[in-house]
Amino acid sequence: MFPWLSVSNFASCRYAYQTYCESLRNLSFIIFELLAISLGIDRFHYSGFFEDGASIMRGNNYPPCKEAGLTLGTGPHTDPNSLTILHQDQVGGLEIFSNNKWVAIRPRHDAFVVNLGDTFVVCIDTKYSIYLDLSLYVFA
Repeated sequence: MFPWLSVSNFASCRYAYQTYCESLRNLSFIIFELLAISLGIDRFHYSGFFEDGASIMRGNNYPPCKEAGLTLGTGPHTDPNSLTILHQDQVGGLEIFSNNKWVAIRPRHDAFVVNLGDTFVVCIDTKYSIYLDLSLYVFA
């Protein structure tokens, strides 16, 4: 069905994929430490919540589209998880709802967009909870 999806092709990508996922997991713990500090609590406060947690790695491909009405993607939403670390390609398309309007997040090849998800916002229930989808640049 998918000739490019063979056991040998998958096996050759395993190490790179696993290393990338582990690096993002480490980055997420650093982000949680920074968030704790910004909230005035112990920097390791959230470590116990997530050290045995699971993560999901997903790759989406939204090709460029010259007609806005024909674009692919998701509708307005918040992320149901605790933290999303997103790397955009040059196509872009990510927007956040801020100050009662949709604002495009310019893609940067040297940065990740970090979204706090619903699960984390419920845990903190403080200054970050006012945002529909908080996005921050984290530079590589």
